[in-house]
Amino acid sequence: MRPKKITVSLSEIAGEVERETVDEAGPTDSTDLGQIVERTQGRLHIVDGFHRTAGQLRHCRESGIDPASLTITVVLGCANDNDNDLVSDASAPGPKQDAAIAEIYRLAGHN
Repeated sequence: MRPKKITVSLSEIAGEVERETVDEAGPTDSTDLGQIVERTQGRLHIVDGFHRTAGQLRHCRESGIDPASLTITVVLGCANDNDNDLVSDASAPGPKQDAAIAEIYRLAGHN
């Protein structure tokens, strides 16, 4: 199975972002590509998109919106050995990270 887009509540990944990152987030941090997540033991974990998530959480806080009521589209990366290699590469800073992130978004049809 290829990486795919799924819809989740922002609160499902909110715990992945430190409060000070939310405090420091700027208005443009909530836009751009979206997030790449992986599911392990039934929980979603951010692979790429910590600052975008922080920006979305800050927007919710400043607008009085409950993150549980906001649905977002994320890319779920995983499922087969090749995808798991991509998720591993996307998770680790290094020479393969940018290419792995771009490939996961491409495979999910994310423009």
